[in-house]
Amino acid sequence: MPMDVVMDEDDAPASFVEMSVGRSRLVLEHGPDGTARVHRLLSTDPADYLRPEWQPGAAWPPQGR
Repeated sequence: MPMDVVMDEDDAPASFVEMSVGRSRLVLEHGPDGTARVHRLLSTDPADYLRPEWQPGAAWPPQGR
């Protein structure tokens, strides 16, 4: 693969925001189109990691809630 494809510098840096949800923290990534997606979950409760709306890549805020 050509290095100019791998090291594309035209990509805008990601914008991250950390927020509290209950006793957990979510790191959200804001896209250039104004949408937000879960980037990381920070929690000591194992059950939080099973919540589909908090999975990395999930749209935020969750739809239908």
